[in-house]
Amino acid sequence: MSESRSVHAKPLRPTKGAAVALHPDLRPGDALRLIARNCIGHFTSNVPGIEGPRPGEFLHQARIALRRLRSALRSVRPPEAEAIRLRKEAKWLAGALGEARDWDVFIDALRPIAQAAAETAEGRDLSRVLAAARRNRVHARKVARETLRSARLDALLADLVRWMDSPCPFNPPEPALREFVAREVGRRHKHLMRLSGALAHGTPQERHATRVAAKRLRYFADYFGPLLDAKAAKRYLRELADLQEALGILNDLANAKRLFDALPGSQAAAVLFRKHSRARERKSLAAALAAIERLGDSPRFWKRRKTRRVTH
Repeated sequence: MSESRSVHAKPLRPTKGAAVALHPDLRPGDALRLIARNCIGHFTSNVPGIEGPRPGEFLHQARIALRRLRSALRSVRPPEAEAIRLRKEAKWLAGALGEARDWDVFIDALRPIAQAAAETAEGRDLSRVLAAARRNRVHARKVARETLRSARLDALLADLVRWMDSPCPFNPPEPALREFVAREVGRRHKHLMRLSGALAHGTPQERHATRVAAKRLRYFADYFGPLLDAKAAKRYLRELADLQEALGILNDLANAKRLFDALPGSQAAAVLFRKHSRARERKSLAAALAAIERLGDSPRFWKRRKTRRVTH
């Protein structure tokens, strides 16, 4: 009698971005093309999971990959027309996936509030709001999946591969990679510190601008920092990650308010939701202000130069 054996496929797991090995002799344009290739691999490895029943973390990782890709395309100096066009297309793709991710974050924030108040009228109303949010998420996930099967995405990926395989232009001449990195990190750091002055009493738009600046700086420094001073860059990135996390929560709270206002719910439920949101906002703002202060005290690793020992 023949024995049959069932073969179980390994469950899909969300893929995080991997480090890129960059040699200091690379030209900046070539280094950015390598980073873009890494981002595409990060994105495409998460696409199958978005088709599955629990796409949340796969969507999150796919959007991180797209943010990193857009940051790399933005960093091309001098700007290349094709890199600018591809960055705009990547922004379209990120937006098409973004609504589903926004509903994921909103539902995760609302669920514990509704559960804690389950025995009250406000809690029961929040449960109805939660059910409406889940229906909206189903639609948003459908849109995301349709986008991933679209001819426009196929064209974008093909054009990205073509751009990554193309030689970078020489006119005007590119600086050495370390010089390019030091100048770019320094510029982005100054920009972030200037924007962060509005954190304490700024508008949601001003906080959003600070978050975007922190995100772009972190992605750039994450890839290139080890070329300058790996130890100092690691400490700097740790503080920057704390800042980005706190600012991300503030952004999630602003999105949650927008989504909540678009859903049917009682005034009492809205008051309860906003009470919890304000408490999280105060805590996250305090964390962001502490992180920006620590970041300001971190070593300027892009200004440091390790000296080589000369042997005779």
